[in-house]
Formats: sequence, C-alpha cells, structure tokens
Amino acid sequence: MAAGDGHIFNNFKEQLLLGTIDCNTDVFKLALYSDAYSAAQLDGADTAYAATNEISGSGYTAGGESIGTPVVAQDDTNDRASWDDDGTDVMWTALAANTILRALLYDDTTTPNITYIGKARAGTAEDSADWQIKVVDETTAVVMVLFADGDENFDNSWEDRININYS
Repeated sequence: MAAGDGHIFNNFKEQLLLGTIDCNTDVFKLALYSDAYSAAQLDGADTAYAATNEISGSGYTAGGESIGTPVVAQDDTNDRASWDDDGTDVMWTALAANTILRALLYDDTTTPNITYIGKARAGTAEDSADWQIKVVDETTAVVMVLFADGDENFDNSWEDRININYS
C-alpha cells in the first residue's frame, strides 16, 4: 500500500453531512485487507466493516484496532478544521507475513442508512435527559420512523442515542 493512498467512500461523505456520523464521539477503527479497492467499492453504499479479504494471523484481531478518541478542532487562524485521534497510535507488533493492500478506517458506532433526529430546547447539553429522539431506519425497503423508548417524551440524552431502544 503506497503512502498517501486514501479514499473516502461517497456514502461516508453523505452520512457525515446528514449528521449520522459524529466525529467527536463515535468509535473509529482501522482494519487491514489483502485486496485492493475497486471503483465499485468506492462508489457503493457499503462503508462498514466486512470480514471478506481481511488479513488474519498472529498479532491481528478481526475488526482491526480502535484509533483512540477522536479530536475535532476549529482553527480560525488558518481557516480550517481538523480531525485527529488522541495520539493513540495503531500498531501491530507481531503480524504474520501478510500482503496488506488496503486499510479501512470505519465508524464502528454508526450503521449506514440509520439517521438519528433529536429535538431539545436551545442550549440543552447533549448529556442532559431533555431530548426527544427518533430514528429513521432505511436499511430495508420499508422506511421506519421509531421513537426512543417508544414515546415522544423529552426524556433522553442525545449522547446515549445509540444505546436507546426504539419502537
């Protein structure tokens, strides 16, 4: 894998703009594969981890490794924003002799085609249990809109949206 070879899936870009992917709180992992990317993979909707062609062997765990806690920063002086990890290096010290042709950085928290929508009064903290949350599930042919705890109450925390039961 040549240094600098990087691809961002179109679906990842869409999910980022929709707010499904939260670069501040989601868990991101890096997985290694023995096959190269194809144009169909880059344009397709499959941005999640898959075991097909993932390397295996001593020193490597299926699913890859977490890159640490994401850190998002705004830099007004240089007119940019940055996303980085917390300094936790992903390192495999005893990989068996494998041919690594690609690495996949993926969001281990987010499910593609699942969108969370939260409502709260202006200024409500994300960890406060004062949110009304619903999920739009487009993973099947039937689109479902489900509410947290099965009701429309403002009694959930936005930070806990992934772990809430929806009905």
